Amino acid sequence: MQKQLSTLKIIHFAIFIAPLLFVLFPYLESRPVQESALPLQILVVSSVLVPVSSFLRRFLAAKARTQSGEDKFSKYQTMKILTWALVEAAALMNGAVYFLFGATLSLGAVIAFCLLNLVRFPNLREFEELFGEPSDRIR
Repeated sequence: MQKQLSTLKIIHFAIFIAPLLFVLFPYLESRPVQESALPLQILVVSSVLVPVSSFLRRFLAAKARTQSGEDKFSKYQTMKILTWALVEAAALMNGAVYFLFGATLSLGAVIAFCLLNLVRFPNLREFEELFGEPSDRIR
């Protein structure tokens, strides 16, 4: 179980750091901001992905409650990766807008989405709460 959780933590770190590295170079380049309504529109569209990821988290956990321990951890791993990927997609959309337009709002959104992914770190307590299975019963 610890080995699987360690693998999940590595995946989490990769998904967390990718958008930050993506916007690092445009930030260091520091170009002038181009006026456009697109950054705000992309922020609104990408912000919809956060509640979708939360709904997906609850939906997949509810579906997996009747399965065995190994299957539950497999579902937990899939759930975590999907929810991180949705939030990462929102961060990358805003990162692309920051790259194209230099809008500080988009850079702030990238940071906010990355922080959201950071606090969604995988842990055994969350697994037990979502799936109702003590982690010591899973090998």
